[in-house]
Amino acid sequence: LGRRWSAALSLFTTGVSMLICSALVDQWEAQAAVFMIGRFSATFAMNVGFLFIVEVLPTQLRGQGISLVNVMSMLAQMLSPYIVYSSVLSNIAPFLMMGLIGLLAAVPGLFLPETAGTSLPDSLEELEDFGRDERFFWVPVCGAKRRYRTTKDKSGAELGE
Repeated sequence: LGRRWSAALSLFTTGVSMLICSALVDQWEAQAAVFMIGRFSATFAMNVGFLFIVEVLPTQLRGQGISLVNVMSMLAQMLSPYIVYSSVLSNIAPFLMMGLIGLLAAVPGLFLPETAGTSLPDSLEELEDFGRDERFFWVPVCGAKRRYRTTKDKSGAELGE
């Protein structure tokens, strides 16, 4: 699937499974099973995020990018007790909050460039144009032929593949 779709689909699966858990409050066995699917998807999304940062950022920024991701994950860890404590207000509040966060996080992930089958940027200049001409719905399993949008020059001839 590639990094972009793996990240977006795993975050979407996390969000949907947490919303399903909010509907299964009285059935703890089913809720535990669906929760484990959501937990697996969240862990998968986190791992894809770390891999994505290492692949996309050029060497000049890689250390700073990884540090920023680690700081954001620590911030999320510090805020997580408040999500758990929201169960005092309602039994379904933690599931609703995590479900909405998962669904909202899936959307920007779709707009990241795909890293499968391409040379990765080595400098800041290459990073500026990285993934700019890719089709939105392209998935690596579809093949490289339709990966890029075609552009026309002034005479009307198509450039690129």
